Amino acid sequence: MFGRKTGNAVLKKQAEMIEKSADKDMVYGRIADDRFAVLILKDLYTEKHFENCIEEVKKIVDNNVYKIQIYFGVYEINDNDEP
Repeated sequence: MFGRKTGNAVLKKQAEMIEKSADKDMVYGRIADDRFAVLILKDLYTEKHFENCIEEVKKIVDNNVYKIQIYFGVYEINDNDEP
């Protein structure tokens, strides 16, 4: 919808925001296409931080007609033996 150039800019910005906020105890990367994953200690996670990162990425698409939608979810691991 926004073109390849804008799509690539959004992906690069997402990766940049994750890398910029990475801590030595974090593992992160691009899984495929537009999907990224971050493994972070619960004590280091704040929803507000990730919301702020999403707002930064959304600024790439400055369009009054269409809005870019970015979603993220959190999965808490309680069993360290879980595959």
